[in-house]
Amino acid sequence: MKKVKVLQYNNLPTRPPAVSTALMYLLLDKYNAPGWLWGVIATLYAITWIVTIWKMIDEENVDIFDYKN
Repeated sequence: MKKVKVLQYNNLPTRPPAVSTALMYLLLDKYNAPGWLWGVIATLYAITWIVTIWKMIDEENVDIFDYKN
């Protein structure tokens, strides 16, 4: 069987953590998390979003020349 060629993870652009943010919100709401836990999770996700946006602004898109069929 022929092996499938895929791009390496480090060649893909940065993606925002939108799905995990929504999932965490729904989980905290479903299990009636205390206020301090909401604060901790919100702080961690705020830091994650800031770093992600910073990486998205700072990265440069380039073509991949070594890809062969």
